[in-house]
Amino acid sequence: MRHVEATFAPVDHQAWRGERAHRDHGPVLIDGPALVRDADTGDVVLAHVPVVDSIDLDLIGTAAEAVDYPGARMKRANGMFNRAATFGYRPRLPVYMQPGCSGNVMNVEQPELAGTFEAAATLVQPYYREHSPDRYERHLELAQAIDPAWRMGGADGMFTQGIVNHTTAHPYHTDGGNFPDVWSGMLVARRDTVGGELVVPEYGVRLACPHGFVVLFDGQRLMHGVTPILPTGPLPRRFTVVYYALSAMRQCLPPDDEVAYAQAARTATERRMHELTPDRPPVVYLIGEPGSGKSTLMAAFTDRYEAEARTAPFAHRVLRNADGLVIGVELGKRRDNFSGTDALAMNVGPKVRAWLAEVDAAEVVCVLGEGDRLTNGRFLTECDAVVRLDVPEAVADERRRQRGSDQNASWLKGRRTKLSNLADMVTDTIDGTAPLADQLAALDAIYARCCAS
Repeated sequence: MRHVEATFAPVDHQAWRGERAHRDHGPVLIDGPALVRDADTGDVVLAHVPVVDSIDLDLIGTAAEAVDYPGARMKRANGMFNRAATFGYRPRLPVYMQPGCSGNVMNVEQPELAGTFEAAATLVQPYYREHSPDRYERHLELAQAIDPAWRMGGADGMFTQGIVNHTTAHPYHTDGGNFPDVWSGMLVARRDTVGGELVVPEYGVRLACPHGFVVLFDGQRLMHGVTPILPTGPLPRRFTVVYYALSAMRQCLPPDDEVAYAQAARTATERRMHELTPDRPPVVYLIGEPGSGKSTLMAAFTDRYEAEARTAPFAHRVLRNADGLVIGVELGKRRDNFSGTDALAMNVGPKVRAWLAEVDAAEVVCVLGEGDRLTNGRFLTECDAVVRLDVPEAVADERRRQRGSDQNASWLKGRRTKLSNLADMVTDTIDGTAPLADQLAALDAIYARCCAS
């Protein structure tokens, strides 16, 4: 084991953040097993050590290859991509309309892969304990404030969340939201690449991060970045799996209590919105993945009434019963493809919310809508009923095939991820595979509850 003494020389984090990592910023190369000690305090500040058979890095690499990485995949000039996906648990984020603690998207959509990464979390801990025992014990003590259900590894775990990075040369940054003065752990699985060294400029070192190594350091305190990654073979990959502990997870209740808390928080938010706009009409909105049957169900509901199309301040239809009385307003347009609010402009959201605040509730009676365009936390917070049409993916896929839809896999993945993130906002669920008459009866009951006086 190599021992390196390095003097801490602080850099201006604000000036360095976002800049490209460079080898010159870490003149001391560490390419094998090593511990970096602070020259003044003698403390081990970085560990760069090989893992033993307890962690199968080939299995980690295979799992990382299978991850469905969300969002845009931006191709860089060297022909490689930036991709990342989180797993484990996330805290309450009310500003993002997430009032309760929950699992990350990978835990919901690819639970087997999330389980593979989570299982390795506790296997990283012995390396942490061996090379920084005092810091490890302090970290473990801090983690006891988090309910075991929100720790990877349960009662024995200390990490709450992780991220899989796929061949990504991160610019300089520091991590945020972790417990102070503790380490994160990073497993490395790579092939057919050079570069990708982890540069820590404040200690003047760069770590080679070869396949089969674990790297441990305080990513919240130390500025760090990754040098460019270049391919050397047909399947260039540099996967890193980083484990850390978010301090905000201390506020999370046991899962069942957390669900109740989130529901109560959402109700309180809705109540505040109603107090701000006490005279606004009730809103019933259908959500669901493409092919779930939103447009079909809404058409079955509205076709029983006379409809008057209007275009200002955006397209909508006024619905009247046989006596000529208004029973509601349907948002958007009726057409064969991308009906409902999906027929409206991309930026229609603020206009709809302003209209809801200004319109005469007595004249409108009830607002109904469906479609992806307004399926977002900002709008759904103002809805009295958020109704999800639930269908198996295979059923939705077949329906889209039959109607000739050509949405690509990435687009569909984005819609499903969004629905998963908005799960806490759903008030009612309708089985989208049930007979249409049964679905309509369920929607009628929701309308009666929210809109009938």
